[in-house]
Amino acid sequence: MNQAKIDEALLATYVAGLFGLPTAYPNMGAVDASGNPVQPAGDPWARVSILPARPVVATLGPGGKDEFNGIMQVDLFYPRNTGSGEANAKADEIITAFKAGTTHTAGAVTVHSDGAGRVRAVDLPDWYQTIIEIAFHSWLER
Repeated sequence: MNQAKIDEALLATYVAGLFGLPTAYPNMGAVDASGNPVQPAGDPWARVSILPARPVVATLGPGGKDEFNGIMQVDLFYPRNTGSGEANAKADEIITAFKAGTTHTAGAVTVHSDGAGRVRAVDLPDWYQTIIEIAFHSWLER
């Protein structure tokens, strides 16, 4: 339940960002901004993954809290041999939405961004992939 709300809060911020790219979400194919399925064929697209760490005890007692943290990874895919300018500009938009100190909510759950940035770029056979990592944490009652 707790991790589901954390995922919901992070994904809600991404969707609200209106980044203009068809996006593949966890356990889903790529969809456009209206939620309609799309099959990227040479056009830029994104993939979002949430990589949680194991929760740790933050405070003791029956009303204690656990700390949940992890990384939301956003992979941007742009056609090969088109330069890195567009991919970097889109990465900057996403990084700004999740910059350190921003909060994201779903119901009573608040998730804090600890920082966001590009961590690497990869030349794939058909795509130039830019990888963004967004570090997050949340303290939730057990």
